Amino acid sequence: MSSNIVPEIEVVRYWQRKMESQREMVAVDGRPLEVLYPGRLNDGRGGDFKDAVILSGQDVKLGDIEIHSCTSGWQAHGHHLDAHYNQVVLHVAWQQDSSGPILLEDGRSVPNIVLDRDMAVMEKSGKKLPCQRSQTAELGIILESLGQIRLAQKVERFRSDLQKSEAEQVFYA
Repeated sequence: MSSNIVPEIEVVRYWQRKMESQREMVAVDGRPLEVLYPGRLNDGRGGDFKDAVILSGQDVKLGDIEIHSCTSGWQAHGHHLDAHYNQVVLHVAWQQDSSGPILLEDGRSVPNIVLDRDMAVMEKSGKKLPCQRSQTAELGIILESLGQIRLAQKVERFRSDLQKSEAEQVFYA
């Protein structure tokens, strides 16, 4: 796993906080979406959130929401081959690292939301970013995620340095 990837549990937490204050979004393909009901956490197979209600244009869709750190997680986890994920109506990822539609096992596609892109769209439209609000819990989640990324990068740098120098010198540096 790359050291700059936000852990999936942090993406789930961010998504839950986001649902408290913002439910209107734009999918990767430009479609406006509204999450009427974000669903409930799933403790079994299938999407991460069950019984969500999504408004896409004039269509109301009931089903699951699946969340990943990166858009490639959908295929990497084999969801495109698993009928348990045919109830998914929305895929959410922190960052986009692959292109193309999110395809279910039955061949249908589902909208894809990329949260770091969604934050950029919000900023351009004049809406405040999560860290610009007074919601300290959401800010804490974001800062915790960024801290984990920074720590992982430092660990990788130390590992690399240990290949080139003695441990005492790396520690001193």
